[in-house]
Amino acid sequence: MLFSRHGEPATAYARRMETWEYFTTTLVTNTERVAVPISDEIPNVAHPKYSVHTLIPQLNELGNRGWELISIEPVQEGKNGDLRTCDAASGQWTYTYFAAFKRRTHIG
Repeated sequence: MLFSRHGEPATAYARRMETWEYFTTTLVTNTERVAVPISDEIPNVAHPKYSVHTLIPQLNELGNRGWELISIEPVQEGKNGDLRTCDAASGQWTYTYFAAFKRRTHIG
């Protein structure tokens, strides 16, 4: 019989483990497509076209559906949907972000 590090049978431990599902997507910053939300944390000023604040409504929508952001990184998207990370040293700019989310599917 296998035991967990907590000294209980491994099958009992596995039944109690949380399980997750994952979702990945690209998010685009563009004030022409998504309005910058106004709040105490975000000043009511003219924002640049690719303001990162336009990510907030998109992230909140996913959060309302139970998705928790676990990683976000600026990327460049190729013609075939391929992604590459942006290298600050190269001087390349992007308005696309690769985001990874998780949400709980089971609590034992």
